[in-house]
Amino acid sequence: TVQGTARKLGYFETVAGGVDYEKEYYRQVEEMTASHLRASLEKYLTASNLTVAVLSPEPTSGVNAVSDAKLEELRQRLLSATREEELASAERFAKKGALPGEDQVVRRILPGGMKILVKRDASVPVVAMRAVWVGGLRYEDARVNGVNHMLASLITRGTATRSAEEIMRDVEGMAGAIGGFSGRNSFGARVEMLAKNWERGLEILADCLLNPEFPEDELDKERRIVLDELSAQSDNLSTMAFRLFAETMYKKHPYRFDLLGTPSSMAGMTRRTLKDFYSRNYPLGGMTLAIVGDVDPARAIEKAAGLFGAEQPSREPPPVAKEDLWARPKGTVEVYKFLQRQQAHMVVGFPGTTLDNPNRHALEVVSTLLSGQGGRLFVELRDKKGLAYRVNAFSLEGIDPGYFAVYIACSPEKLPVALDGIREELRKIAEEPINPAELDRAKKYLVGSHEISLQRRAAVASTLAFHEAYGMGYDEYLRYSAKILAIDAAAVQRVAREYLDWQRAVIATVKPEELTPGARQRAEGPSGSSKSVPKDPAAKASRRGPSPGKRPFVPPKRK
Repeated sequence: TVQGTARKLGYFETVAGGVDYEKEYYRQVEEMTASHLRASLEKYLTASNLTVAVLSPEPTSGVNAVSDAKLEELRQRLLSATREEELASAERFAKKGALPGEDQVVRRILPGGMKILVKRDASVPVVAMRAVWVGGLRYEDARVNGVNHMLASLITRGTATRSAEEIMRDVEGMAGAIGGFSGRNSFGARVEMLAKNWERGLEILADCLLNPEFPEDELDKERRIVLDELSAQSDNLSTMAFRLFAETMYKKHPYRFDLLGTPSSMAGMTRRTLKDFYSRNYPLGGMTLAIVGDVDPARAIEKAAGLFGAEQPSREPPPVAKEDLWARPKGTVEVYKFLQRQQAHMVVGFPGTTLDNPNRHALEVVSTLLSGQGGRLFVELRDKKGLAYRVNAFSLEGIDPGYFAVYIACSPEKLPVALDGIREELRKIAEEPINPAELDRAKKYLVGSHEISLQRRAAVASTLAFHEAYGMGYDEYLRYSAKILAIDAAAVQRVAREYLDWQRAVIATVKPEELTPGARQRAEGPSGSSKSVPKDPAAKASRRGPSPGKRPFVPPKRK
C-alpha cells in the first residue's frame, strides 16, 4: 500500500540510517549463519533478561492436576536456570574485580563550607549530579511567593557567558539533561549525562550556579506560564481543596503558600528580585553537591573543588516564621469553598511531624495501611460502600512540622457519610488490634518501594544530597528499611492516637453551595445562634468556620 511504503521509507530514514536500508537488511538475512544465531542467543536470551508471566487455573485436583504439576516443574526449571546464570555472572564479575571505591560514598567539606559527596557506581555509564540548598518555600513571604519556583525555572536559562540556547544545545549534545528544582524545603539544580561527558557537564552546572543571569525575556516567558498554571488551578478542584487546607492549617508559616506563587507576586517579580534573593539565600558555603555514577571519586572532588572552591563569607539563613500547630485552642475547624460543580473534594488533615522526628516512620506505616488500592480507606469507602471516586492518605513531613491528611473525591450528597467513614477507619487503626499480616504487608511495601526508588543514579544523588543538606547524614537512606521494619502494632497505634486527634483537625471542602441540614444547623449554632449563612450572592465563593476554639464550622465568609 502507499501507506505501508511511506511508513517503511520513514522508518528506514529515521531509525535505520537511510531509505536504502532495505537492501542491506536482505543482504544480512541472506548471509546469516548458525554462529550468528548462537551469538545472539548467548547475548540476549539469558536468565537475567528473562521475564515470565503465567496465567493458570487455581490449583485443583482431577483434570487440572497434571497441568498444575507441569507448571510447577516449569517454575523449578526456570528458577534453576536463573540461579545458574546468577552464579556464572558472579564468577565473571569476581574475575574482573570490583572497582576501587565501588558502593562507598566519599565526603569532603571545602574551606567555604560546601559539602561534596561522590558515590562510584560503574554498573552503567551514566553520571547524575544534584546541587542542593536548604530553602524553598520556607524562605518565602507573600511579597516574593513563587520566587523559588521562578529561580528553579531560570537557573539554567542563561549565564554571563552562555545563552539558554547554548546551554541546552551543549547538554543535549552530550545526551544529557539539566534543570533546576524547588520545593517546600529546598532549592537546587540537577544534571545527568553519559559518564564520558561528566566533566563538561559539571562545568556547565557550575557556570549556571555561579553566574546566573535570569534574562528578562526568559523571565517574561516563565511568568506567562506560571500565570496560565495559576489560572488553570481554578478548574482543578483537588488543588483548590489542598490550597484551602494549607491556608487554614498554617496561619504564619510559609507552608501555607502555593509553590507557584500568586498573580500579585508574579506581577512584582523582577530580575533584580531574583538576583537579590538568590545571592542572599543561596551562598556556595550552604550548598551540598552529590555526584553518583561511573566517576573516579578523587578526580570528581578535585574538579568540583576547582570550580566551587572559592571561599565565601558565612551567612545566617533567613528567619522562618515559627508556628506551633499544637499550641492552638482545641476544636475541629471546617472550611468551605463553594463552586457549582457536581462533585466534592475534601481534605481532612492533622498537624504532622518533621523529617528527623522518630515518629515519622510509624506515620508512614499508618498512611500505607490506610491508602492504596489494598488500603483500608479504598476497600471500605470505595469498594464496599461506593462512596468515593478517589481516596488516599499520606504523611507529609518537612524541616518544620508537616501534616497527615486524608483526601477524598466523591458526589456532594455522599460527603457526610464519607466523612463518617473516614472517622471510623481512623478510629479503628488507633483503637482496634492490627492484623499482623496486614502490618507486615504494609512494611514490606514501604521497604520495597524505597529500594526500587533507588535504582537510578539520579535518585541516589538526590537522596544523598537532601539527607546531607537537611542535617540527617547522607547515609540516612541506608537506615530507612531497618527503621520501618522495627515498627510494631503498638507503635502504629501510639502515633495514630497522638497525631490523628480530631480536636486538632482541619477539614477543607470544595463542593456545590447547598448545605446539608447538619451543616446548616452547626452554622447557625445552638438554640438559633445569631451566626448564619450570608445571603449576599457576592459572598458565595468561599466561607470558613471560626478559628479553633470557637464554634468550628461554616460562616462567616472567607475570601
